[in-house]
Amino acid sequence: MENYAQELLFTLMALILVIALAWLFLKALKGFHVKQSGSNRINLLLTLPVGSRERVVVVAYRQHEYLVGITAGGMTLLDKMLIDEQNGSVNRDSPEG
Repeated sequence: MENYAQELLFTLMALILVIALAWLFLKALKGFHVKQSGSNRINLLLTLPVGSRERVVVVAYRQHEYLVGITAGGMTLLDKMLIDEQNGSVNRDSPEG
């Protein structure tokens, strides 16, 4: 009976150790994710539904704003604009693709 209790204790200790290591790993991974620079973030600025499953969205990414059409079949770049942060103005680029 002592052998069974000892094995159960070792198993519980190992389980607690694995859970603690997983918690620490996830905490470190979350901290790494938050420390990324803000210029690499994709920001959804505006969503306009134009149908039951279709919408037009404005997304900001790396000093550009993208006008994107979204349907059930995929996404289409409608327009691309360069944001001049110093003047607060927007310069229109031609759409890619």
